[in-house]
Amino acid sequence: MKKYIVKSKARFLISMGTVMFVVISLLFTLAVSARVNNDVTMVPEYIEAGDTLWSISRKYADNMDIREYISIVMEINDLQSANIKPGELLYFPSYK
Repeated sequence: MKKYIVKSKARFLISMGTVMFVVISLLFTLAVSARVNNDVTMVPEYIEAGDTLWSISRKYADNMDIREYISIVMEINDLQSANIKPGELLYFPSYK
């Protein structure tokens, strides 16, 4: 087995850093492009008294499972629970 000797640590670190940067950039680009869907529009909705995440989600979920849709809404709006308050602005994806 051939043994490699590093003659310049600086050049080696710069080369490895560049390779890592390119690999991470490509992976990130692929992950983001996989999530992009041009048929989705975000609909802003102000929460009113008596509104629930379930009732508002039913308007926009179309044929999607309501539990899956609510999970997506919670992720988009960075919600830790399904408790919402009047006056909050939430975004709901509308799939066309």
